[in-house]
Amino acid sequence: MTPEPTGRLVRISGGRELIMNRTFRAPIADVWASITESERTARWIGPWTGDGAPGKTVMVTMSMEEGAEPSPATIRNCDPPAVSVSISASQAVGYGR
Repeated sequence: MTPEPTGRLVRISGGRELIMNRTFRAPIADVWASITESERTARWIGPWTGDGAPGKTVMVTMSMEEGAEPSPATIRNCDPPAVSVSISASQAVGYGR
């Protein structure tokens, strides 16, 4: 089985941006944990290490990329309880493919 892409690439000045939307049918606290705890993000995009705070950089390993190496991703915003997170990652993460 080949996983189906669930995001879309959008051209922006200076490159491309991967937009992924997720819908959770769960309490807000559970949703927040799903996007801010590495063990939980590993279930749907990949685990990360580092300080997951706004303006900080984490190292993300994409779960669906065979042989993926950790790549840097900068947290642009992460504000509870709105459950909106914005991350900037390099093409090395696989976003440009």
